[in-house]
Amino acid sequence: MMRLIVCDNQQEIACLGADMIAEVITANPTAVLGLATGSTPVPMYAELIRRYEAGQLDFSTVRSVNLDEYYPLAPDNDQSYRYFMNKNLFDKVKPYVPLIVGVLVVIVLLWLLLSGTKSREWILEKALDII
Repeated sequence: MMRLIVCDNQQEIACLGADMIAEVITANPTAVLGLATGSTPVPMYAELIRRYEAGQLDFSTVRSVNLDEYYPLAPDNDQSYRYFMNKNLFDKVKPYVPLIVGVLVVIVLLWLLLSGTKSREWILEKALDII
């Protein structure tokens, strides 16, 4: 069931989103986070950076996946999703694995499911902690 949470301003939303991600990282330090690009999550990323710099959050074993990427853009191209994530979060919090190219991850997860190697439950429970 989806919850609808109404906030008064952008900073409140950013803190609430950062709280949710922090809970996942605290509960599972090797979490795989599915993170979005675009202007909407940038204030949340700033809040995560603030908490990291304050010593409240450790990203050293966290991994991330982005479900999109422009092919064949290089990671340092300012139009790529990896560049965006590095600029807005990863360069500042130093995660264990800054970015897994999402398209490849989705293909592998789909293969694991369709081949019967892993169950849908395993994929939902173990493969990705937040998407």
